[in-house]
Amino acid sequence: MTSLSTAPSSSCSVSPILSIQSHVALGHVGNGAAVPALLAAGFAPWAIPTAVLAHHPGRGGFVGRITPAAEVAALVAGVAALPEFPSCVGVLSGYAGDPGTPEAMAGAVDALRRVRSGAPYLCDPVLGELGQGLYVHGDLPERMGRLLLPRATVVTPNPFELALLTGRAAPPATPEEALEAARDLRARGPEVVVVTGLRLGGGEIGVLLVDGQEPHLSRQDFVTGVESVKGTGDLLAAWLMAHLARTPVAGMERRIDPGHLDSLTERLGDLLRQAHRLGTPEIPFVGLSTCGC
Repeated sequence: MTSLSTAPSSSCSVSPILSIQSHVALGHVGNGAAVPALLAAGFAPWAIPTAVLAHHPGRGGFVGRITPAAEVAALVAGVAALPEFPSCVGVLSGYAGDPGTPEAMAGAVDALRRVRSGAPYLCDPVLGELGQGLYVHGDLPERMGRLLLPRATVVTPNPFELALLTGRAAPPATPEEALEAARDLRARGPEVVVVTGLRLGGGEIGVLLVDGQEPHLSRQDFVTGVESVKGTGDLLAAWLMAHLARTPVAGMERRIDPGHLDSLTERLGDLLRQAHRLGTPEIPFVGLSTCGC
């Protein structure tokens, strides 16, 4: 077992990444997952909270507040005005909360690309999931689709979110259906679609990588008994953001290496197995490496 280190390794950048998503006092969802993961990967996270909560609502109740969109926009503008802003190497967004927040997220991407052309943007469209349905404001799917998808380098929906963003009546039930929907989503702007949480036959769960090349399905054994653990999608998105930020792309190269995606999904499985052994409802960061290097 390796320990969590926030010191950059010799192969990791120390550049900032702007992460716009929720903050929780307890647990590892939103920036509670992204900040330690980006630190461990050797980046300096600039975290803007779209909500400030005691814990994720799945633990019972909604304790805290949604950050008003105007406040998120003001925080973005304040960061963008700093002399360090051009050193930022990418934007990561997750839970929006206020229906006006996608506009602030889009503004952050535009501001960065004005000073760093081609900076990557990873959009994790946190909208809902199978078994729970939509758990955000009803205007957010349309606003994310209109404002964020055209700007996204990578988008990481789960099957429920993939159906919402492509106007399908039901989430994809097979990898073939997910591939078709992901290709439709790519047509709306993102270079890469990574579909998370695909339930496969034989007790497996999959992550589907769809870009302009051969699709890739990363398979892992489904870990039972950890269904209450939240934040694995947030953690994977942060790891992928770190990968994007340190991997220059030229010509027909892939933005995300399939082998690297396999290693990340395997690491997620290890974390979930550890959560099951510990009996914890949260991602067990302490005592485990979360570096996406």
